[in-house]
Parts: sequence; structure tokens; C-alpha cells
Amino acid sequence: MGEAITLTENFKKRETNPLTDLSGLSMELRPNGEELDVHCQLRFATDEIEFSSRAYVVGIRQARLQLYLEGWDKKIGADYGDLKIPTVERSSKSVQETCTSGEIGGGGAASIAGDGMPTGSGQVGVTGNVKKSWKEALESEYNQEIPPITSLPNNAWQIKVMHDGSPDTPLEGTALSGERLCILSRTQGSNQSHVTAELQVRRSQITVRPSKGNKWGKMFSLSRNKDAIIAKVLEKAIKREAEGATARSLDAVVVASKVDFEEQ
Repeated sequence: MGEAITLTENFKKRETNPLTDLSGLSMELRPNGEELDVHCQLRFATDEIEFSSRAYVVGIRQARLQLYLEGWDKKIGADYGDLKIPTVERSSKSVQETCTSGEIGGGGAASIAGDGMPTGSGQVGVTGNVKKSWKEALESEYNQEIPPITSLPNNAWQIKVMHDGSPDTPLEGTALSGERLCILSRTQGSNQSHVTAELQVRRSQITVRPSKGNKWGKMFSLSRNKDAIIAKVLEKAIKREAEGATARSLDAVVVASKVDFEEQ
């Protein structure tokens, strides 16, 4: 829904999900000795919007999960979704080509002797040459599985599905079901303790497509109404968010969900 405030261990947690029909973010900080394990649940869905007597399906095709840390540092080597640059396997092969060329020629003279036997001389010559050459080809290949969530620099993760079909296919389903996202350790000498997570979505990554119930003029009505439909979705989000600061319809980046942790 809109906003929920709970107390987890020594942290006061505040969750805000203004785009509740499209995404939901929940997070827990679990003490592990002197460190904190960050566990995350992240879900996506689509919603049907009525506009100008037509139905449209709205969704999110790509998002960014961003952590802002005060008094904590992200532990190296413990990120969820670490995607290593693949190792390329290379092999070379040589192909031998043989090319043959030549000439066949002859010449001579003949005469008839008195006894009626032919006499003469002749010669046949064959000349030619053989050329060999080699061609070497270098082949490279690698296989890589790309997960829906990959870690990025600066305490961030990208949520994106590589579709074989349309690139506008929205995210639907559970991206994280409570897995550990990362580990936090105390920043030496800091007296601050604040953790914030934002699910950020660019307006250009909000997809709109005609519902199957529309019978005519689908593409025309979509191109004409797409911006107005997105604005309507964000207007609904503003009404759910009392502060109105996380989903302004004019912003290039919309905060679809937000979780704040403040140590008590």
C-alpha cells in the first residue's frame, strides 16, 4: 500500500510503495555479529488503465535498485547478482590450399624412307608448377547466462530481463524473494547510521501497450496517448504518497518504492 512503519531490532523501518500496482519493495536488516545482512523482496506486476474509453496495460520493463548508506559500507565480494566479464575461449585452425597449373606441348618431323618405313623424331614436354598456401582462422566463442538482477557500481543493481521477443515486455513476477542482497559493515569513526533503498524507474522504461480488448486503431491511439497514460499512472501514485516527492509526474526518474532504516 502507501506507507508502513515498523521497528526491526534497533532500526526503525519506513516503507513507501506509491506505485503499488506495478512494484513492491520490502527489505530487512539482520544483525550478523558486527555486520548487517541486507535481505530483499522485490516483485513486479502489470496494471490495466482505462483512458479515452480504451484499455491499456502498463508495466515496468527495467528498474534500478539503489542503496544510500550513512555510517555503513558495503562489504566487498558479497553482492547478489555479481556478473563477471566472461572468459573468451579461442581456437585457431589452419586450412591448406593447393593450386596446380601446367602446360602440355609437343613437336617433331617425319619422312618416308626408300623401304617405305617412316622415319622421324619428336618430343613431348610437360611443364607445370604447384603452389601451396595456408590460411589461418581464429574463432572465439563464449556462453553466458545473464540473471535478471545484476550488480552495478556505486551500491546499485539493475533489474532487467533479456527477452527473446519484444524489448517492451514488462517485468512480471518475483525478482527477489528474500535473498541476501549484500552485507554491510560499520564505517570507522562515523556516528551516523542510516540506510535507504530506492527502486528507481525512468519514465522511458514504463511500458504502455493496448489491451487485447481494443479492436481498432491500436497503434495510433497508443502513440497519441502514451505520455498521458503514464502521467495518469504517476498521478495515482502521488495521491498515495503524502509527501508527493517520490513520484512527481514531471521527473525523468520516478522512485517507485522506497525503504528507510534509521537506527534508534
